[in-house]
Amino acid sequence: MQSKIKTQIRVGKPSYINAIPYFFGLEESLDCCELNFLDAVPSVLNQSIREGKVDITLASSIEYAKNSDSYYILPDLGLSTQQICRSVILFTKDSIKSLESKEIFVTKETSSSIVLLDILLKECFEVNAKLTVLKEEDEGDVIRSGRPCLVIGDKALLLRKQLEETDIQCFDLSSLWWAWLERPFCFALWLVRKEYFEKNKETVQSFTRLMRAQVEQNKSNLIGLKQRCLEEMPNLSALTDEELVEYLDGFEYRLNSKAIQGLYLFFEKAYKLGWVSQLRELEFAL
Repeated sequence: MQSKIKTQIRVGKPSYINAIPYFFGLEESLDCCELNFLDAVPSVLNQSIREGKVDITLASSIEYAKNSDSYYILPDLGLSTQQICRSVILFTKDSIKSLESKEIFVTKETSSSIVLLDILLKECFEVNAKLTVLKEEDEGDVIRSGRPCLVIGDKALLLRKQLEETDIQCFDLSSLWWAWLERPFCFALWLVRKEYFEKNKETVQSFTRLMRAQVEQNKSNLIGLKQRCLEEMPNLSALTDEELVEYLDGFEYRLNSKAIQGLYLFFEKAYKLGWVSQLRELEFAL
């Protein structure tokens, strides 16, 4: 008897520690489809789904705001933080107020965080600075040379540890957002291209259900998860078990009502500053 051909899903996979709870064991648990992963940083994944090189990805939340006509959001899935993130950090020797008219360098890996930084500087601290995206320079070298720099992901997490005994300050953007507005900040959303969803609704819905179950299972045993993922994610070895649990427990992997409130607030402020051209209601893949 001929076996049924499985539906192919090209999936964007952020190459960061905080994405592990979504992905570990996912492929083995799916029997409705075959997954082909693209491992990359957020800015690359955003471009990949925009250009149709992947069908589904965990994308920067600002990517949805900029190109919402092209996407649906997978319901009840997103990556947000409340009072602290630990991996979206502005490193600087100066106070934030003293950054007026200065140049702040920004990692090329980011999309949402550069917008968040601009909002915080202008609206919360009333500071106008020049944000310059790095090309080939290493973020650590920029910071150690005394220049302010926004870093995200594993690099930010590890640099924060390495610079603990220096005079460099580490401003957690999620903490600044919470202190200002008392809302969670949603860094990423699971997006599916509309044209793919319309042709493969049942497959996408099955993928979404399994993703929800997978992330709950993985978060229930983070220390065990670390041991199973060390080969794939060598940066994990730089964190103690306690540090990893503290870090991942700071994220909400489901898109709850409070995260959605924070998301709308972020989009409104991004629109006000010209980062997005329109405001629309969230559309979900239902």
